Amino acid sequence: MRVPIRLQLMGPLLVVAAASLGVVALVYARIATTETRARMERQARGVAEVLSRSSFPLTDAVLSQMAGLAGAEFLLADRAGDRVASSGPRADAVLGSVRQTPIVTAPADVDLRRSVRSPAEVFFHSALRVSRPTADGDWRTLHLLVPKADYDAAWRDAFVPPLVVGVAAAGAIAAVTLVATGRISRLMAQIGAEVNRLADGDFRPVHVPQLDDESRDLALAVNRAASRLTDYEAKVRQTERLRTLATLGAGMAHEVRNAATGCRMAIDLHAGECPASPAGVAGGVAGGVASGLESLDIARKQLRLIEGRLKQFLSVGKTTSPEPPRIVDLNQVVREALELTGATTEHAGVAVPTDLPTTPCPVLGVAEELTHSVVNLLLNASEAASRRRALEGTPSRVCVRLVRLADTVELTVTDSGSGPDRAVADRIFDPFVSEKPEGVGLGLAVVQSAVEASGGNVAWDRIGDETRFVVRLPAATDPAAIEESLRG
Repeated sequence: MRVPIRLQLMGPLLVVAAASLGVVALVYARIATTETRARMERQARGVAEVLSRSSFPLTDAVLSQMAGLAGAEFLLADRAGDRVASSGPRADAVLGSVRQTPIVTAPADVDLRRSVRSPAEVFFHSALRVSRPTADGDWRTLHLLVPKADYDAAWRDAFVPPLVVGVAAAGAIAAVTLVATGRISRLMAQIGAEVNRLADGDFRPVHVPQLDDESRDLALAVNRAASRLTDYEAKVRQTERLRTLATLGAGMAHEVRNAATGCRMAIDLHAGECPASPAGVAGGVAGGVASGLESLDIARKQLRLIEGRLKQFLSVGKTTSPEPPRIVDLNQVVREALELTGATTEHAGVAVPTDLPTTPCPVLGVAEELTHSVVNLLLNASEAASRRRALEGTPSRVCVRLVRLADTVELTVTDSGSGPDRAVADRIFDPFVSEKPEGVGLGLAVVQSAVEASGGNVAWDRIGDETRFVVRLPAATDPAAIEESLRG
């Protein structure tokens, strides 16, 4: 059975409030009853003291006047119990009921524990012997009668106001609790609806209450969960896209790899049949043959690079271990990448000035991965420079600079292109993000993955009117390993 939070909070509070009010009411009623009786008894003793010691005769007029002052009725009887005087008909009405009442002899012994009943009402009663100068020298009995209705009115006057205040306080507590629990219930219902919205896939942030309390903390926690769910959803979608790409591309990659392997083998066979310096060939023709062999060598390197990338692509998801990082001469990697992209940049009319050191720049990484990364950077830079030249007529240029710092090797590729579009500028290293209509959006993601796998980082910025990509890799520091690697 569903029990609302409002009832869960109000129920115990109202039970405690009602129990506390009941206990307080009973205690206060007892105190009020006791104090009222004690006050009336003190008043009755005082009146009895006055009447017992007075020298004037106790007549109907005197007793009537005393009744008006004391708020009680008085009946004076002789030894036989017959009426001598009274304060009025109310006192005379109980004459038959007081004959057997015990009589006290001192005013201090007067109490109001007994009661007598007349046809019309009930009195608290006490009887006091008084010695008065009479003709027969006999004593008299003074009956003190306090109307029970006056007693009840007196204790109600003492008890009811605190009870009313207590009930009002309990009502106020219940009202405040009702308002507070109503607010909490509404907030919980609102947050519950927002959580259901999150469960349905709508990850917009929920409304955060202005009051800084637990409900605000709960709303903030829900928003943090929504933010994480948004990130998880993006990652899941990216994973699904990558999985789809791998599934669709695996067959194509296998066929392309076979074709690339066959093409490389054909080129190797052709190169073996062409001597480097054919005998009897004129000098100019020999030079042309040598240039052709150089182009074949570049083609072989490109095909080996394609084979390696396709092999890596086809191994995705398999349990084979990746190639471990080794000490690589980044200077040699950059020079090989420039050689591999030379035909492309030359065909595009892009000038490629370089600033490379004459000594090795050893870093820890995978040579093939780093070569592919540098090739991607050079091709992207060349395309950006060519695209701007076609639109604005500016010269196309890609500058390559490699420098070794204290413990870092820094590669800078600067192009004269317009830079990434603002819509993708913050996400250019994410997979499948590209501003080119024919682009897949994997080139820079591969660059970042390879560089970070080698313990480095890659970043880009705009310097003046040019775009700059900077790759920083930790320099290898073990002299023996460096020497062995370079010698190998």
